[in-house]
Amino acid sequence: MMATFNLSSTCPGQRDPAIGDAIWTAVKSRDPVGPGWGPPDGLSRYPIVSRFLWNPTVASAIEIPALVIHGLKDNVIPPARGVEIWSSSPLQIPEVACTSDADCDAPKYACRSFPSPARCRLNNRILVQLDCASHALVWEGCTGENCAAPHRIVQKRVVDWVFTGK
Repeated sequence: MMATFNLSSTCPGQRDPAIGDAIWTAVKSRDPVGPGWGPPDGLSRYPIVSRFLWNPTVASAIEIPALVIHGLKDNVIPPARGVEIWSSSPLQIPEVACTSDADCDAPKYACRSFPSPARCRLNNRILVQLDCASHALVWEGCTGENCAAPHRIVQKRVVDWVFTGK
C-alpha cells in the first residue's frame, strides 16, 4: 500500500526505504475496519473535512499565535501556501500602509507585503521552511555532513514553540 505513498524524496537519506511499511502498519493498527476494505492491502480512512478553506482570508481573522512549518519539497501543498498563512495575520486597526516594520506604530505588529498591498499585521506567527523535507517531514531524515534531519527540526521547533512561543 505504501508503495503509492507519493512523496518527494530528492535529498540523500531523506526517506528510509522501510518507513512506508512502518507507517502503513501503524495506520492499520489504529483502524481495524479500513484495512479490510478496497484493495488487497486495504485502505486508510480519514474524516471528511474541508481543508481547502484554510486560506489567507481565514488566516487573517485568527489572532492566536501560530507556528507554520512547511517542507520546501512538499508536492502535496505548495510551499507558497505556508508563506501565505504566515503573512496573513490580522491587520492593524486602523489599517497602516507600510514599507518596513518601522512604519508600524503599534506594538506586536510588523510590515507584511503579502497579501498585497503591504500593511502592518499582527506579528505573532513563526514560519519554518525546511530544505529536504516533503509533506511527510515528521518521518524524514537526511545524510551527509551538513544534514539537519527534518523530523528532528520539527520536534525541536514544536517544543520551543510550546515552551517559549519562539
